[in-house]
Amino acid sequence: MIDQDEGPVRLHLTDRGITCAEEFDADTSAYLRKEREKGPAAKIPFVGTWWGQATALGLAALVGAGATILGTSLLGQHTPAAPHVPLSVSIKSPPYHVPADGYAAFSGSVTGLNAGETVWLFSTQLTDPKGHRIKGGIVLINAGPCDVTGEAWQCPTTRVGGPNVRDEGLYLVWVAVLKPAAARELQNDLVVSKSVYVNHSRPPQTRPGGLTRENVLRK
Repeated sequence: MIDQDEGPVRLHLTDRGITCAEEFDADTSAYLRKEREKGPAAKIPFVGTWWGQATALGLAALVGAGATILGTSLLGQHTPAAPHVPLSVSIKSPPYHVPADGYAAFSGSVTGLNAGETVWLFSTQLTDPKGHRIKGGIVLINAGPCDVTGEAWQCPTTRVGGPNVRDEGLYLVWVAVLKPAAARELQNDLVVSKSVYVNHSRPPQTRPGGLTRENVLRK
């Protein structure tokens, strides 16, 4: 806003503005080309693109300081883009051991989430209670979407594995960042097959950086 007085705002030509108006019929592009021909001594300020440069110089030449601020802020300068944050997710809790009933609060960090993306928890049993390897263990959808606050996610009171004694053992736990479409498919699976991610040996595909895993011993 320029001043607070009522009435029309008056713009005054600078010396460059007078030259541009008299010699180039107020054609700022022609004036700029002529200034370029003078070489480095011309000191033409560079602002963004060719269009931004011509606009900023034209406004600076044609009007006084009050309107130059308005012109360069609206037309000559570019708002810096927000820095790109790569997707990353990690598990910080629980530690390696969880209780025999499998219940624990899982949490960790996450950065670079896109709009609509959510964090989910999966697991598959690797060994039985005696430590024997389990082949072809099913993938369970343990929890999701988890709560996300800032750069932290949490799935409280989550059970790894089933409710029985035979479900004790070593588990591979995944945390995955899913796009909305993949999350909807999981929600359908939860309705049809309870917690089993049918016909899959690992969680759904994610963007790079959106999947991590750790071993957890339920005992």
